[in-house]
Amino acid sequence: MVVPTVEDVPRDTGIDDAEDAATSVTTEVDLDQVPAAAGTRVETPNWHSGWVKADPPAPAPAPEAEPPTPRFVPQESAPPPPQASPEQRMKLARAFLDIGDDHSARELLRELLDGPDPAARSEAARLLRELG
Repeated sequence: MVVPTVEDVPRDTGIDDAEDAATSVTTEVDLDQVPAAAGTRVETPNWHSGWVKADPPAPAPAPEAEPPTPRFVPQESAPPPPQASPEQRMKLARAFLDIGDDHSARELLRELLDGPDPAARSEAARLLRELG
């Protein structure tokens, strides 16, 4: 690229003329002779706000440790919880009737009808007849 300088202006003119001549000189530039830029052209702007987000440093690897034991460990060979006795189930059926839950009382009394205790079976049959 050719850039005019003050030396290009003839010396026989005055200082004022040299400044006027330097501002009025036009230069033609042949773009084929201009060297190409060193890097490839990138379409992103070359400005930034000065703040660059950096990834946080990677944490140091933790030493191998045993996994924590769970708070609740089910027992493999635990027996199933015992069922309520026929007397307790009969009391529960009466409690359901007292609070007005006829449906739950009927279900429990039907279960007592299928049970092995003959006293509970007869009492359950009597209560079911009263319920209708």
